[in-house]
Amino acid sequence: MEKLNIEKAIEIASGNKKAELVLKNGILLNVISGEFYRTDIAIQDGYIVGMGNDYEGEVEEDASDYYVLPGFIDSHVHIESSMLSPAQFAKAVLKCGTTTIVADPHEIANVCGCAGVDYILDAAKRVPLNIFVMLPSCVPATPFETCGGEFSIKEMKKYLDHEGVLGLAELMNFPGVIFKDPSVLEKIELFRDRRIDGHAPLLHDKDLSAYVVAGITSDHECTCANEAREKLRQGMSIMIREGSATKNLDALMPMINRYNSPYLLLATDDRHPDEIEKYGHIDYMVRKIIDEQGDISRAVRMASINSAKYFSLPKLGAIAPGYIADLLLVSDIRNLTINKVYKSGKLAVDNGKFMFEDQIEQIPDELLNTVVLKKDLQEKDFEVKIEKSETRIRVIGIIEDQILTEKLEFDMETDSGKLKQDISRDLLKISVVERYGKNSNIANCFVHGFGFKKGAIASTVAHDSHNLLIVGTHDSDMAVAGNFLKEIGGGLVIVIDGKVVNHIKLEIAGLMTQQNITEVNKKLEEFKSILEEMGSVLKNPFITLSFLALPVIPELKITDCGLFDVGKFAFTDLEV
Repeated sequence: MEKLNIEKAIEIASGNKKAELVLKNGILLNVISGEFYRTDIAIQDGYIVGMGNDYEGEVEEDASDYYVLPGFIDSHVHIESSMLSPAQFAKAVLKCGTTTIVADPHEIANVCGCAGVDYILDAAKRVPLNIFVMLPSCVPATPFETCGGEFSIKEMKKYLDHEGVLGLAELMNFPGVIFKDPSVLEKIELFRDRRIDGHAPLLHDKDLSAYVVAGITSDHECTCANEAREKLRQGMSIMIREGSATKNLDALMPMINRYNSPYLLLATDDRHPDEIEKYGHIDYMVRKIIDEQGDISRAVRMASINSAKYFSLPKLGAIAPGYIADLLLVSDIRNLTINKVYKSGKLAVDNGKFMFEDQIEQIPDELLNTVVLKKDLQEKDFEVKIEKSETRIRVIGIIEDQILTEKLEFDMETDSGKLKQDISRDLLKISVVERYGKNSNIANCFVHGFGFKKGAIASTVAHDSHNLLIVGTHDSDMAVAGNFLKEIGGGLVIVIDGKVVNHIKLEIAGLMTQQNITEVNKKLEEFKSILEEMGSVLKNPFITLSFLALPVIPELKITDCGLFDVGKFAFTDLEV
């Protein structure tokens, strides 16, 4: 977008010339003054140039039936978790009133390195959505797993002057900060004068102070009000998160008040396409805050100007002369019925209809065919051998709607020297297969909480290294599922009795597709009935599965290198 022509803007603002577009007599929610009042809004070359009465435009739209709000900002999101390409993601969230996102492309960077970051930055130039990037801080995410790409400080330096780069993304290696790991401190030093986002689940007291004093200024991992309050007291801004696997808004609602709300931002982090289409995006959170607290202005500020101020985006987040004309026209303010969305002064969404032409994307070769297994998987690859006749094992325990897990223990008997799934006690086998052709690692252990009575599911969406992640009731189905995803280049698959019964192809890095949100959600809806038939007790087992290989979230996880105890930050034995 070109810079505002100041001379022309002054002429129009003074009433001496007509604007390109004037929204007439709308009820403005001014997030700067906190007021509602009627005004004309004059727009030229994508910017707001005048506010007041009796502006004239080449085109004049009657906005008298609408409240006018600034476009919403998602303060922390991984586009990849929507499973949609940037163009399709933009189309989906614009309908929800999100006009700006701050993206952390560490998912695709873990698969493809710089090629993945370049893909997101290049897309930002083409899509009708403001996409800013925080550079991935932890690629590889940890030294305890194998990933496909690398994004070290050497790569970071190449992007420092890029106009779309705001700072350093979530610093997940909080032990590396506290224990002064030289490589971590070097990254912090590189971004000393810019924003450094945090990722510090359950960190508190002196360890939290050590983390904050290093220069980390936000956190999106708070799961209870007390945790958020402590981090606020230490000077952090809190990104309240409502994703798909991580729903924290209800738990944090009691701590939101008029005093701390300027330091509260809204984020989705990882939100699946079915929830975006069914419930919304940032608008869902705004709606819920209004419903619970009744303060419309506070809720909208948390969704707009708070993030703009935090990230030093002076032309976004509000409606005033000189700001980019990202506007929402809302007919019912309490229920937040978004009727029209203007992006840079152009009508982008009109009563649910996307008004821009669909983007035709050229996907770089480096982002395709990223599932590389050195050999086909076989049943024996998933065997767990134990010499004893019986033993006690550590088991990953699932917590619904959270990416935290429990550390469980179960007594098990062996069968011919092997531990097998115990469907009666919901003890299924879970495996991570290295998918980049680097070492052929396969790690196997057990998980409790899926409820499957038959079949297997597999995914190449496996935060953060995105290896091949499989859970199943029988080793044979697990092998079929893994081999199928190799054939199609990545995605999600369900296998029952040795047959693929449904799948979604994610051709871009094994994470995203060029299909639109409706097509993807049709597949996900088909998944639901199949997964229920399999006995699933989870609302979305694929979302849950995708976080079970993330060794920075307590308590017990699995990577391609083995079973990992996050509390000890070390591998642990399967046997107790």
